[in-house]
Amino acid sequence: MDVRSLCWNVGGLSGSCFQELVAWLDVEGGCYDVIILQETHWRASSDFRSGQWMCVHSSGYDSELSLDRYGGILIMINQDAFQEPAAHEIYPGRLLHVRALHRRSRLNVDIIGIYQHVYRPQLTPDLNQQYRSDVWTKLSTALQALPSRNPLLLGGDFNSQLAARRPHVGCSLLSGDGQQGDKQLHKLLEKCDLCVLNSWHAKPGHTYESTTSRTRIDFVVTKLSDAKGPARYAKPKYNFPIKAYSLAGHWPIEATIAVVPFNRRPPAKPADCVTFQRDELLVHTRTNSERAQALQQDVASRLAQVQPSSLQDARAIVNQVLLETAAVHFPPEIRPDSRISAQDSFRASAKTTWQFYRALKAPCIAVTHGIFLKWKAASDFSKASRRLRDQSRLLKRESLLRKLAEAEQAAAKGDQRALHQIVRGLAPRCQKLVSRLRDPQGQLLGKDAALQAMLNYAKDTFCILPDEPDIPAMQDSWQCTDQDVQRELQKLGVFKAVPAGIAPAALWRCCAGAIARVLGNSLRHHFQAGSTQCLQDELHDAYITLVPKPQKPAIAVENLRPIGLQCPSAKLIAGLLRQSLLEVLLPLITNLPQYAYAKHRGTFDALLRVHLHFEDASVLLRTNRVNRFQQHSGRKQHACVGGLSLSLDLSRAYDLTSRPIVYGTLAQHGVTQDTITIIKQLHRDAQYIFRSGDTTGGQPTTNGLKQGCCIAPFLWSFYTIALMHALQDKLGPQWLQKTLVLFADDHWCHWLVKNKKDWDDAINELVVVLETLTTFKMSINYRKTAILVRLEGKQAKAILHEHTRLKNGVRHLVITVHGEEQLIPVKDEHEYLGTKVTYQHRLDKNLAHRVQAGQAKYIALRKPLNGKHHLTIHHRTRLWLACVSTSMLYSLSAVGITKHGLERLTKACTKHLRAIQKQPAHVTRIPNRDIWTQAGLDMPGSLLLTALQRFQQNLLIKAVASPDITTQECILAHVQQLVASLQALIAQQAEHDDAPPEPETPQIPCPECDAMFVTENAMRIHCQVAHKLLPPRAASTPVKFVPRIHACGGLPRCQLCLRSFYRWQNLRVHIESGACEKLGGESLSKHPISATDAQVADNQLPVPAVAPDDAATGTQQNVPLIDRALFRNRQHDWESLLREPQLRIDLQTHCSLCHMTDAAGLNPEADIFAFCDPSLLQRAAAETLQEELSEPSEMSQPPKRPRPEPSPLFGQRGKQQPHRQAPFAPRGPRWPKQQPPMDPQSRAMAKLMLQHEEMLAAQRVDKVFIMFMRQDYASIIPNLHSISEQWHKRRQDNSSTSELQSPLRTLLMACLIKEILARIQKMASTSEGQGKLKAAGWMNETGGWTFLRYCHRSKKMVLDASRESMSHQEIVRQYTFLLEHMKGEIVQKFNSTQSLKSLEANASSKPPATFVLEISLRGEKANEMHETMCTLIGSSAWQLVGISLKRGTLKKSPLAEQLAQWVYGH
Repeated sequence: MDVRSLCWNVGGLSGSCFQELVAWLDVEGGCYDVIILQETHWRASSDFRSGQWMCVHSSGYDSELSLDRYGGILIMINQDAFQEPAAHEIYPGRLLHVRALHRRSRLNVDIIGIYQHVYRPQLTPDLNQQYRSDVWTKLSTALQALPSRNPLLLGGDFNSQLAARRPHVGCSLLSGDGQQGDKQLHKLLEKCDLCVLNSWHAKPGHTYESTTSRTRIDFVVTKLSDAKGPARYAKPKYNFPIKAYSLAGHWPIEATIAVVPFNRRPPAKPADCVTFQRDELLVHTRTNSERAQALQQDVASRLAQVQPSSLQDARAIVNQVLLETAAVHFPPEIRPDSRISAQDSFRASAKTTWQFYRALKAPCIAVTHGIFLKWKAASDFSKASRRLRDQSRLLKRESLLRKLAEAEQAAAKGDQRALHQIVRGLAPRCQKLVSRLRDPQGQLLGKDAALQAMLNYAKDTFCILPDEPDIPAMQDSWQCTDQDVQRELQKLGVFKAVPAGIAPAALWRCCAGAIARVLGNSLRHHFQAGSTQCLQDELHDAYITLVPKPQKPAIAVENLRPIGLQCPSAKLIAGLLRQSLLEVLLPLITNLPQYAYAKHRGTFDALLRVHLHFEDASVLLRTNRVNRFQQHSGRKQHACVGGLSLSLDLSRAYDLTSRPIVYGTLAQHGVTQDTITIIKQLHRDAQYIFRSGDTTGGQPTTNGLKQGCCIAPFLWSFYTIALMHALQDKLGPQWLQKTLVLFADDHWCHWLVKNKKDWDDAINELVVVLETLTTFKMSINYRKTAILVRLEGKQAKAILHEHTRLKNGVRHLVITVHGEEQLIPVKDEHEYLGTKVTYQHRLDKNLAHRVQAGQAKYIALRKPLNGKHHLTIHHRTRLWLACVSTSMLYSLSAVGITKHGLERLTKACTKHLRAIQKQPAHVTRIPNRDIWTQAGLDMPGSLLLTALQRFQQNLLIKAVASPDITTQECILAHVQQLVASLQALIAQQAEHDDAPPEPETPQIPCPECDAMFVTENAMRIHCQVAHKLLPPRAASTPVKFVPRIHACGGLPRCQLCLRSFYRWQNLRVHIESGACEKLGGESLSKHPISATDAQVADNQLPVPAVAPDDAATGTQQNVPLIDRALFRNRQHDWESLLREPQLRIDLQTHCSLCHMTDAAGLNPEADIFAFCDPSLLQRAAAETLQEELSEPSEMSQPPKRPRPEPSPLFGQRGKQQPHRQAPFAPRGPRWPKQQPPMDPQSRAMAKLMLQHEEMLAAQRVDKVFIMFMRQDYASIIPNLHSISEQWHKRRQDNSSTSELQSPLRTLLMACLIKEILARIQKMASTSEGQGKLKAAGWMNETGGWTFLRYCHRSKKMVLDASRESMSHQEIVRQYTFLLEHMKGEIVQKFNSTQSLKSLEANASSKPPATFVLEISLRGEKANEMHETMCTLIGSSAWQLVGISLKRGTLKKSPLAEQLAQWVYGH
């Protein structure tokens, strides 16, 4: 028994090339069993069938390495020779392993395709070697794990040369082959005991040929024990006609390996099964044609003669009669092969092309006539090959047109199923047909091992909880008439899948009348009063089919979703119970928040309830944000407000349902005992039957709801009713309706937080929910469960710090459930029922999510939507409306949409329609509204409004007829708000679309010529280009902004037009640009009040013209001192006002002219040495004076930044200074490099010192901060050195001793904080400064100061994405607090590891200097100072003075390290 293979590097497998290859395999290459193709360049990994070939493809686009997109491996196995394939993508696009069962030998054959990385000159040698070594390593691991009994076939492009090394590599080498070969490949062959088959008798043996060289880099390899006889005669096939028109490429290798079974087994006989034309049967039963009526009569006549003894016999007889009758009326026929490669015209052209190629490759004598014949044969082959490729593309186009014509017919008939199947067939292939199950070691599972894994999974899932021990006898006979049975059979879905060997559901539905007479009697006999019979076999068993879950690899049974298939007879019994369950269920859930499996409820109601919470939370957060204007009126901000949401992920919720709880809930709420008995019979000892290959196995179940049962959703609803009643008993009915939202097994809870107590109550209620679910035997997946939280206020950070924890860089909420600590991930956004939920920018993020989903559908259907074919525009638009727009518009009417979102949605949909109608905007100039009119569709906003109004109308009718939890007043008000908002947006959009463009009449003349221009800027550009001059602007001299004159109450509010601004620079531009309407500008018309400014202006300030009321001291007035009546009345004696203590405090922190906050006065000692910092006072004063004296013009700016003058601090570096211990110099003598041996007393003393050092290191973690100061041209170290010198001079002067109460270390730190605060305010006060901060990454787009961390790889500070940015107001408050309390003994240590004098002398050439800062642990503000410093660790504001800050560590000091080395030797 031999397996013949063909291994070939195709160098890019196009569609025409693949069709030609398949045609060649079917016509001339029928002897091959395995085909291994490399370098396909296909984009998707998929499994598909082509005739008798099962194809498994691994795409390089699935790899993380971008270079792998040039890969791709396709393994084709002949289904006549193999069965039950399984695949493993070891390295996507590079290594593919397929294991299949050889039919004749009954042995599993391992087939591995490889495509090794080629050496790329653009990469470094080390990187090339790394990529290749990765492939060798994965291949070696896979080979060593293969079973020794399985034959191996390894083939592909190794991109390596080999040297002769018996017995692994033969001696048939080319003259150009290397002498050493690839060492890693040789080592792999020897380690795994492999033999290269095409290295023994293949001459010349080259596998790659170009115009300049020939090499052997493709090999077919097998086990050395199997490399016998014909196996070593593998060789390239040089007469291979496919893709022979290429001048360079690879030659395929033919190889044969022997597959010897361990024992001779007779071939397995296929099981007898009845076959018929299923598609024809479905068509005729749906239309009730004459053939279907004849089938009904035949079934009725045969069933009238049977007399079954039991319900099980009746089911078996009915099923057998249906199958046999279907085989008679719809006999099986051979389906026509519609593949392009199977078309007679294509095969005829292919044979002609191959014949030309054989003539070209035939040997010939090199004479003139022979050369001419060869040239003619080459020309004929080239032309025939080109015609064959053109014909392949033409046939493919015809096939596409034929499918689209069928789609058009299906759309015209309203056959959505046929339309969906055709559209799905036109989409890119991505389905997986072969098994990919692997064991924990990563090896492929065989047929029996895979079945055992499925059974183990079923045992661990469906047999955990106990079932009811006994089933009581029927109390009364079940009254089900034949009409009820017939009615229930007619409800069966025509296209519903059924287990193997069971008649299709369409047959049961078609013959419902005849079947009802047989099964009706059997059902009444089985469920008669006093009967204790139980259902058996197909009447309650379910056949499980496993399908892959989205976004999960199908390598484990846990990643597959079980789908239960049941016999229609079992569905019949369950369906007869449906109405009796609904009569009890519907009244129960009237006021319960279960939105699934109930009439007139759905996802729309659940989404409304969930997103209503986010609306309420946004209103709460927005109203709590108090700005300066609202603070002026006395309004205060709450300490903690926000929202908290919980999205629970239950693992296998239906499968872990406790059946006794369901039965108890049914009995508690009035379901009859006989109905419960029948439900128990449907579930008791019901087996889940799994199939792997041709083997099956079953597992009895004791818990869970039966897969595929039509009453399982209602039983789950009863289960959730028991859960909700338990929560209601613990938390109350109001909590249940206000907080909980259930949709099937999706659990959602939300809370509004208005204070600390609300937060604590929410956490406690959350724990109660989790503990109750655990009590109900539910398995909570805490890793997939998500917490959404948004808190604002002074207590927000402390609350989150107390209840959350970082784990692997992700913040988690810490809770205790039944005494065990659990961590729930905290997310910024989450997906709920296909929508995005988040507390920030929710509407825009949800819209982006839906647009992305719609775009993905559009790309999948781009060929039928935009292709060149005869599918009409009308049907293309209908296809887009049914498949794309539904996905794009889903949930938007329930969630809401913004103005920008509506514009984006309209733009995206209009692009699709323009592409479908082939009317691009830049060519046709057709307005968007006309595009929608031509398509016969309403615009997206109108579609959303129509859907929302239809839902609102139904909701209002329901509120009157049968009110329930979905018709609460808050829901109705929210829906009305959504309708009003959407109507306003549509009106604005229509007004904008209908508004005619404003005519632009040129009115500004050129001063040099007669040209007219629309704008002054256009005129000035014209003058500069045409006349080489730049005329001045026509506007008058701009007004100089003076805060005392133009601001109100020290706030950024224009005193002329009373317009409020969010920032001072906006007010300055408003005045100096002349935009104020009082200065002749058009501020309100050209720049309407934005949302931010509108929020700021909510609280109107008093008009400054009216004198404000004064308090006793005037400190309560938020206006400048000079504008207060108290000051005006006492101008003659204004000095006496300074005697008021509160007024003095107010003047120390606020300017008397504009009442703006001033850092001066917060720390008087730091103000003494302000002159030592040139950037703090002197530079600011010089810049202010320069601005007042002269106004800069457009042409007065220098072309380059002037070179800075050298600092006067560096002028005296060369002079001798008196020796003095520097304040920052390290104390203590240096330890000598070599020490004599220690005596016992010294050793004991050294050990004691090291113990003290460890205790001090533990204290350093709580007290010490490490500062790294840059030493460049902008270093602050010279300023600190100057302050130190001035401090020592003042200390020597006894008269100044009273002013300096704090030590030097505290004073230096205070001056440093003051300088940082000044630079923060200076940089953030102008748009230019903010632009520089944003360019450096120190400030984000919202104006918040970012946090940085040190990257050890890049050796620099990088953005810390794990920490949220800090607002400008907050960071100013933090540094102001530090400056105000940086006094006395708050700083216990602040010194550098080197003296300040030495650092200052070389500040521009050394690495960053290290400073040690110790904060006191005792004092009134010590703890707050320490927490503030910890909060500011990593803040980008430190970078303004070139400082990086971190906390102290347990690392020993250098002296301690030397001492430990001396004492312990390590």
